[in-house]
Amino acid sequence: SLYLQDEDRHPVTPYRHLSSLSPNTLPVYITDSTKRREASIRSSLQDREHKGAEQEKWLQKHRQRSLGMQRSISHRAKAMDPHKPLADTNIQKLRENQASDRKRSQEYEKELEEMKSRVRRRAFLFEQVSKGSAVKEAERKFTHTLRQAGLTEEFVQQKGIKNEEMTDESDDLDDEDP
Repeated sequence: SLYLQDEDRHPVTPYRHLSSLSPNTLPVYITDSTKRREASIRSSLQDREHKGAEQEKWLQKHRQRSLGMQRSISHRAKAMDPHKPLADTNIQKLRENQASDRKRSQEYEKELEEMKSRVRRRAFLFEQVSKGSAVKEAERKFTHTLRQAGLTEEFVQQKGIKNEEMTDESDDLDDEDP
C-alpha cells in the first residue's frame, strides 16, 4: 500500500500509518537486526531476573540454615556449660583426656601383645618351606614305592575305606555290649 508520487518517485506511506508520528519526524522502519537486538535485550533481562530470583531463594535458604545451625550450636554450648568455673572445667577435661589416653595405650599394648603372640606361634618361613618340601618328597617316595610294588593309589584308598568301615562297625558293636 505504498503510493508513488510522480514528481520525486519516492515511496510514500498513507496518512493513516503516520497518525502517531509528529509532523517533524520521519517514519521508522523496524529491521531484522533491530528485532534481534530487542529480543536479545529482552532475553538477557529475563535471564537476569531469573538469576536474581534464584539468588534470592538461595540466600533465604542459606539464612534459614544459618539460623538453624546457630540455634543448634547455642543449644549444645548450653548443654556443655554446666555453669562451673573455667578452672574446674579445665581440670575435669584434663582428667578425662588422661583417662582416655591411658585406655588407648592399654588397648594398644594389648593389640601389640596379640600380634607378638601370633608371630611367635607361626613357624618361620624357612620352616614352612622345608615342611612343604618334606611333604612333597614323602608323597613322591610313596607313589614311587607303590609303582614298584605294582599298586595304584586308588587301590590303597579303597582298601583303607573298607578297613575304616570294618573298624567303625566293630566299635559300634563294642558300644552296644554294656
